Amino acid sequence: MGSDITILIEKYLEGAATDAEREVVLSWYRSVDHSVIRIPLDEEYEMGGIHDRIRALLMQHIAATRVPSRRMPVYRWAAAAAVFLLLAAGWLWYARPFAHREQPAVAAQLPVGEHDVSPGHNGAILTLADGSKQVLDSLQNGVIATQGATKISLKDHQVSYAAAGDAAPVYNTMSTPRGREYQLVLPDGTRVWLNAASSLTYPTAFNGLERVVEMTGEAYFEVKHGYKPFRVKVNGETITDLGTRFNVNAYTDEPATVTTLIEGSVRVSDQVLTPGEQAAFTPQRSIRVSTCDTSVAMAWVNGRFSFHEVRLRELVRTLARWYDVDVEFQGGSENSARLFSGELGRSLTLMQVLRILTKTHVHYRLENGNKLVILPGE
Repeated sequence: MGSDITILIEKYLEGAATDAEREVVLSWYRSVDHSVIRIPLDEEYEMGGIHDRIRALLMQHIAATRVPSRRMPVYRWAAAAAVFLLLAAGWLWYARPFAHREQPAVAAQLPVGEHDVSPGHNGAILTLADGSKQVLDSLQNGVIATQGATKISLKDHQVSYAAAGDAAPVYNTMSTPRGREYQLVLPDGTRVWLNAASSLTYPTAFNGLERVVEMTGEAYFEVKHGYKPFRVKVNGETITDLGTRFNVNAYTDEPATVTTLIEGSVRVSDQVLTPGEQAAFTPQRSIRVSTCDTSVAMAWVNGRFSFHEVRLRELVRTLARWYDVDVEFQGGSENSARLFSGELGRSLTLMQVLRILTKTHVHYRLENGNKLVILPGE
């Protein structure tokens, strides 16, 4: 039946199937060997248990049809697909950039654990040239600082700079702790989004022959075109913008600094990227360029987590930065060979995310509200 049954199942899960199509889906469901996926079969064909089983079977069916090589037991496909179950379960949430994000209705319908952890939110610390700090989380709109002839303003969770004439540049640093994210407009009009646990150091005016900033963590840039080159210094490498839009993931606990080009072109080392390409630069000074799904790199800007065939340790590192929790792996649980793919909204609480992961045989314990312990699986 191939892709036809996949389409029918998707219609079934969306509530758009006709009576005849619904019966085809249920017939397919009854014909599957349920014993190998450890999901009991019952006679309930309304909302409830069967929907969860059909969702799981759909994900396994898709995985099995995409991989022509040696097949694992069917229940393993559910674990390998992991968070991809969220798609069929309706957890996928598309939103505007985080400065204007709204809570999805689904989050309010879910129970919240006694020791739950709220998701991250807008917030940052602005360090001025004299070393003084402005905590931006609760400041009101308006001018928040003046440095020489440059005024720094805040409007709707976004910082911007306005320099008068040839203002002498001094350096500021915008930093986001874990559990925070922010955006700013640089003096040249370039827009920058900062993910959690990140920083950007930049001049309050670009008066030299080039525009240079330094960053840590993860940032997305929409560079304002001009006659001066725009360069990003990160982890010993310089990224030169030759276009407009790119994302840089440079967390020090990740294996490589990854630059993803969305539009235009950038140069990383001696490699010039074209849209849809990604350059991974390792601490050993090697660089690898490959094509990629840019929506994965851009998901955090649009209010989503997006994972594509990542190990459990990488997935949990991402959660730790956003929910500001410490992580401990017990009993070799970090060595899980399973790969996780899928996406969900970043406005969910930590317990809501963890409950979803338990359906993929990920076991955990949350201690004191800020320590996530990943336990050995089955």
